[in-house]
Amino acid sequence: MLDWFYRLPIFTGVSGSVFRGMATLSGGVLGGRVIGLVAIPILTRIYEPADFGALSVFTALIMLLSPFVSLRYPVAIPLPRRDRLAFSLVALSFLLVLGNGLIVSVLMWMFAPIILSALSMEVLIPYWYVIVIGLVASTIFEILSAWSTRRKDYGPLARASVYQSFSGSAIKVSLGVLIAGPIGLLLGQIVSFSGGCGMLLSRYATEFRGISGKLRMGKAARLYRGFALHRLPAEALLAGSLQLPVILVAGRYSAALAGQYGLAISMIAVPSTLIVRSLSKAFYAEIASIGLKRIGEIKAITIATIKRLLLVGIPIAAMMWLVGQEASVLLFGSKWAEAGRFVELLSLVLFSSLVAAPIMRLLDLLREQKLLLAINGFRLCIVLAVFGYLPSLNYTLFDVVFVYSSAMLCLHACSGWLVLHRLNVNAEERRVA
Repeated sequence: MLDWFYRLPIFTGVSGSVFRGMATLSGGVLGGRVIGLVAIPILTRIYEPADFGALSVFTALIMLLSPFVSLRYPVAIPLPRRDRLAFSLVALSFLLVLGNGLIVSVLMWMFAPIILSALSMEVLIPYWYVIVIGLVASTIFEILSAWSTRRKDYGPLARASVYQSFSGSAIKVSLGVLIAGPIGLLLGQIVSFSGGCGMLLSRYATEFRGISGKLRMGKAARLYRGFALHRLPAEALLAGSLQLPVILVAGRYSAALAGQYGLAISMIAVPSTLIVRSLSKAFYAEIASIGLKRIGEIKAITIATIKRLLLVGIPIAAMMWLVGQEASVLLFGSKWAEAGRFVELLSLVLFSSLVAAPIMRLLDLLREQKLLLAINGFRLCIVLAVFGYLPSLNYTLFDVVFVYSSAMLCLHACSGWLVLHRLNVNAEERRVA
């Protein structure tokens, strides 16, 4: 049915398979995102802001803890040339999930009331085990999807994305009608994280059995320890800067305001997911194919990209700034007016990230991983200072979010300038050499 589509020039030649895979995965992600968007106006009329606050903190905790559960070894699964070594990484990842999942279970059993009460999330205390289930299930899906990526088996991953969104939304809606409280949102979110695990496992079970003998987990752990030693800290800093705001909002203000803020973040994430990630991948693919030997060409492409991103970003951010609150009330109901105000304030973050995120991929090409780590660390410091300290000075949450948005605008601008500076330095070094 789509044969004509895949016969387009972009899907032919030596890089055709890469773009075909990207198109397949993007189609699944887009389909899942559309389903999720359609469900949100229904969910906001079934659940209260405090329920969404519980969902936001639940999701943030899982995103914060998941890198530590697997130590990021699943990311390395597509890399080994031999399947046996790759499957050793799969087995190692499952073993880490089992052991670290057990540790998290014991800690949550012992300290969940203390931790969740400090976050104004007493409503989650009876469901502490759901956090553990979501953490383990989402990590298992990451492992299986990494093997699917290794096999370039993109179709099942795309179908899993649609299944996750449809099934998760259906569970949230149906349980919300039947049961009071946030449990429907939590269970639906687990499916949104991990739905399709059974499908992927059954698909690869025979293959796994055929290569499961003589595992080399120790060798795999040593060869790819860099993912645990270096990638884990960088991702932990990034996850902290992204997820801590909603956790601190819940702890410093209330579950209801955390729900309002969480919904605003999910709305901002729509253009971020559909535009920023796609642009970042396309930009990186272009500059990676050129290489550092033609750095003058890379500079020209970078400047042209920044100009076009400004043309795209300004209208989107301006629209959110001007009509965010009115659109929120219209789509989600009058009780979500505060979420619309947060969308307006966060439009500054959307605009700056839209321009800066693709340019940051230059650091991968320049191998400036230390600079990336420093930027992520500084971003986390901003989050802790703004959301952790300003509430103690009696700042309203609207004031805090405005300061945060302004600070992130400055950080993205400075980061972009640093990246361009490093690009110029590299160009000068190569010219002299």
